[in-house]
Amino acid sequence: ADFKSPAKTMIDVGCGNGFFLQWISQRSEAQLYGLDFSQVALKRTRHFVPEAHTVEAPAEKIPLSANTFDYISCIGSLEHFVDIPGALAEMYRVTKPGGKALVYVPNLFFVGHIWFGLTRGAQPSEGEQDFSERYFTYGGWRTLIEQAGWKITEVRYYNWILYTAKVPRAVQALYNWIMRPFVPKNLSYAFAFYAVKPKRGR
Repeated sequence: ADFKSPAKTMIDVGCGNGFFLQWISQRSEAQLYGLDFSQVALKRTRHFVPEAHTVEAPAEKIPLSANTFDYISCIGSLEHFVDIPGALAEMYRVTKPGGKALVYVPNLFFVGHIWFGLTRGAQPSEGEQDFSERYFTYGGWRTLIEQAGWKITEVRYYNWILYTAKVPRAVQALYNWIMRPFVPKNLSYAFAFYAVKPKRGR
């Protein structure tokens, strides 16, 4: 319930067009912030979420005070950052003790990536962004997040194949509706890590 309080603060790191902030704004009165190093992205964020405060900066150097935010999110952006451990440390720094984080990241060992590696020798890639992506396994991401100081409280696994031109629609449908429920968790498409910044003495 406290998430909806106007006294609470939240920042979306790597906010892009602001679509996640827009979704949040429809469900909460919290003070919202969007951080991105792209002026174009922030302009779009201001268009879709005019009430949000925007911050132009890289995630590795957030120009805000420590212990500022109750909630922090990073959705599909962490894998693109130059210094992933540095970004996680900065996210930790600006979050209040007891504050909560949501980090959504792709899986290096997604069953689809393994299949493309076996059949085509292809690197993992989404949307032709392989020039700026680094993938890790479940254990790899978990280690990076925990090394930054976060305590992981929950992990959710995502397996839907959507918005890709690499897989024919018939194959997508076959995977999504028949094969997907049987994919082992460690071979999921992506992970959503829920974490908390421990309070002192905990």
